[in-house]
Amino acid sequence: MRIRFYHSPCLVLSLVLSCLSLNLKATPTELGAFEKMRYLYLENGMEVVLLENHNAPVIASVVIVKTGLHFEQPEINGASHYLEHLLFNGTTTRTQKQLYDDIDRIGGYNNAHTDRDYTNFI
Repeated sequence: MRIRFYHSPCLVLSLVLSCLSLNLKATPTELGAFEKMRYLYLENGMEVVLLENHNAPVIASVVIVKTGLHFEQPEINGASHYLEHLLFNGTTTRTQKQLYDDIDRIGGYNNAHTDRDYTNFI
């Protein structure tokens, strides 16, 4: 079975951010086990932090959105958490189970967390 990566929003976003990092200026910082850390700023205001650690052959992506309960008005309380769950509910062509099965098949992991000041997607 062929896996269609373009149906996984988080995977697509992490790959796009990885590709964008090749063309942006960054300032490396030494971090012990991490070979270097770079801060990148996209034209749309998004801040990207890249950490390289070549001790294991894996890629990890955490997308942090600076919004959470603290930024919500009482009438939309819970909107950030609700939107977090919608990201992993499936698409018009694939169910939630199909999405998770495809990610599991290649050793991937999906998760998310909403907090007071941020929502993160792993």
